[in-house]
Amino acid sequence: MSGANGGATVSLSIDLELAIGRQTSQGQQRLELVTASLVELLDNQGISATWGVSNPALSAARDMILAAKSKQEVAVLGERFWLGDGATPSRLAQEFQRRFEGARRAGLVVSTLLLRQAAEHLDLNLLLGHGISAVRGPAVAASADAALTRGGAMRYGLWQVESPILIPLSGSWWQAEPWAFRQRLREATLREVPLNLVLDAGKMAELNNLGLPAMAEVIRKLGQMQDNEQLRFETLGDLARHHLSRRASQPSRSVLAA
Repeated sequence: MSGANGGATVSLSIDLELAIGRQTSQGQQRLELVTASLVELLDNQGISATWGVSNPALSAARDMILAAKSKQEVAVLGERFWLGDGATPSRLAQEFQRRFEGARRAGLVVSTLLLRQAAEHLDLNLLLGHGISAVRGPAVAASADAALTRGGAMRYGLWQVESPILIPLSGSWWQAEPWAFRQRLREATLREVPLNLVLDAGKMAELNNLGLPAMAEVIRKLGQMQDNEQLRFETLGDLARHHLSRRASQPSRSVLAA
C-alpha cells in the first residue's frame, strides 16, 4: 500500500519495556529519559508511532506519549513472562483481560498487540474477543532473509505484520546492519512498498549514550523523507482500521460465480 499523498506507507512501533533481569530503578530512569527524548524527536519530525507497553493502564509513559503533538498509539507489548508457551488458556485469558480491558476501563483505546517473541499458540478467538485488530510479529534484523517479507496481511479479521525490521541502534554506515537497514528503506521508497520498522527502546536504555545520537540521525532522515513525500507514517491501529474498512466495503462474491 502506498500513501495517499504518494510514497510508501511506513509503520514505526516502539517496544517500551526493559528486558527481564534489567528492570532496576536505574534502568527505569534511563528508559524514561529515552521515552522523553523519542517523543520530542518524533514530534519535531511529525512522525506517528505505535508504542508497546506491558500494561497501558499502569504505564508511567502513557500520558507523555498521548500528550505528543503528532499522533501516537499505545499498544500492549506481549512478552514471554506472561505470553510464553507455558501459559495455560485460563492464564492467557486473565492476562488479556487485565491488559486490554483494564486499558479500556482507564479510558484508553487499545486494539494493537506487539509481540516481542513468537507466540504461535495464541487463539484467534481470544484476540478478537478482546477487540484486537492488529498484531505485529517479533522484529528481525534488516539483514535477515525474513526481512524481505515487509507488508502486512488481513487474516481472519486481523491486520497481521510478520517480520518487521529492527532499526539498528549503533554502527558505522558501512557495517552490515546499518547498511542493510538503509537498503531496505531505499527499496521501499523506490518501489513504494510498505515497510514496518521496530525500535527497541529497552535496549537503548542499556547503551552508554542511550542510543540517542544514532536515533536522532535516523529519525531526522525519516522525517525528511516524509516531508519529501517519499514515505508517510501510520500507526498500526490506523492501518488495521483502513484495511478492515476497505474489506468491509468490498461486495461479497459467490464462490459459484463464474
